[in-house]
Amino acid sequence: MVDAIIVLGGGLTPKGELNDASRSRVEELGRIYKRYLKNKRLKIIFSGKYGFLSSKEFKTSEAALMKKKALELGIEKKRILIETKSQDTIANAYYTKKQFLEPRKLKNIIVITSDFHIPRTAYIFEKTLGKGYRVRYIPVKSKMNSLKRHERLVKEQTILQYYRVVLHNGKSGDDVLIKSFINSGHPWTQMRRILK
Repeated sequence: MVDAIIVLGGGLTPKGELNDASRSRVEELGRIYKRYLKNKRLKIIFSGKYGFLSSKEFKTSEAALMKKKALELGIEKKRILIETKSQDTIANAYYTKKQFLEPRKLKNIIVITSDFHIPRTAYIFEKTLGKGYRVRYIPVKSKMNSLKRHERLVKEQTILQYYRVVLHNGKSGDDVLIKSFINSGHPWTQMRRILK
């Protein structure tokens, strides 16, 4: 039985609206949502402030905008939780764990994200959550042409390798390591160069 479905933010447009990736992830939730309604404690968690690569701050978070879209799709408001601190995937995993999964004992999880993002997401969630969680990933087909998709897959592989190097010696579920990485050890400038 699924305890929680986590939908990761995928970015905002320059106008502060959901971009294609974020909107597609919520729409995927809308397609699968009714399959899991038997579990009365099922929670839907939208995670994301806005991406760290954003050149400006937005008044409304990805999570809040995804919630608004989900309500339009008929998702029950009482099931929805939003996490609005994270600006990258590792922070999505960490803040969702600390804010919702641990306190509510939500152990059986589905994570919805873009298809190209699944390998990195799976590695990060495994490293961040640790043992005791069962996580399944639902990929959302991205709307990129083949060239852009190839470029994105190469970038994702580079970023995943980076995480594997810096988190290699850390034990899965080590909150101190993950928190320190988010707070002080995260080389934003290096990541910006990789993603550009």
